[in-house]
Amino acid sequence: NLLDLKAIPNKQFLVNLAVIAENPEHAAKMKQIAEDASTFKKWISDNLPLSIVDVIDMFPPKASEFGRLMEIIPVIKPRPYSISSSPKMDPTSVHLCVGVVEDKHQNGKVYRGVSSSYLKSLIGKDDASVNVFVEPADEAFDVPTDDSKPIILISAGTGFAPMRSFLQERKARNAPGPIYVFFGCRDEELDLLYRDELAEYQEEGFLTGWFVGYSRSSKFPKEYVQEKIKQQADLIWDAIENKGAHLYVCGSGSRVGAGTRDALIKIICEKSGKNEDFASEYIEKLENAGRYEQDVWG
Repeated sequence: NLLDLKAIPNKQFLVNLAVIAENPEHAAKMKQIAEDASTFKKWISDNLPLSIVDVIDMFPPKASEFGRLMEIIPVIKPRPYSISSSPKMDPTSVHLCVGVVEDKHQNGKVYRGVSSSYLKSLIGKDDASVNVFVEPADEAFDVPTDDSKPIILISAGTGFAPMRSFLQERKARNAPGPIYVFFGCRDEELDLLYRDELAEYQEEGFLTGWFVGYSRSSKFPKEYVQEKIKQQADLIWDAIENKGAHLYVCGSGSRVGAGTRDALIKIICEKSGKNEDFASEYIEKLENAGRYEQDVWG
């Protein structure tokens, strides 16, 4: 097992480290911090970015307790990434869409993500290799078997990864069904992912509609992806009510997931003339029919 030296320490880690601390004053300090939730929270905030290895540097353990130190450091957690390519398009490679974590703090410190920074460091290296475990996705989170059915792909940021794989899958199958992409990003210059590829798809007629909301653009009004959905109420309603469209959502559950659902509720209420209870039941029926699938987190 690999140990996560970059993990943010919790109160239990401080308590455990206090037991093997070389300096009794350090031990008392860690116990004091860990005993009170507000004190611990403030200590973490004042020292961000703070990791396990930083705390070990602050409060060194006894040299004779190295074995115990290894026991109290948490095991590194897997970093799940959605595959952003289809084996039908390229059976020899697997593509990932990874946002590199590089957070700058007011104290001048920079926190770099373990996995994303490692992957970034491999770019351009001919002999680079990565050990991975491929976990099969939920069978329901897949493009419809009927290639004539419209699909509506809704995502933000790197949540676009599985959407790209769906696009490639459909293109490889020469699927004739309409495809609508709703995407949210901050800035058109920095994180409009796969811009050239999507523009080419749209130009050749493979991509039926491409709607982008920018939250921090200097050129476009501030809009999130759910605003773009509501702006296309007629299109969305016609696709799900009359044409059997399948909807897919990927991104933050509290933002993209909840925002998409709220937008759909409003559209269904407006176009059907019914209330929110009807709209909620309508969405539930879509879910039960496998026509509304989500891959959300947080």
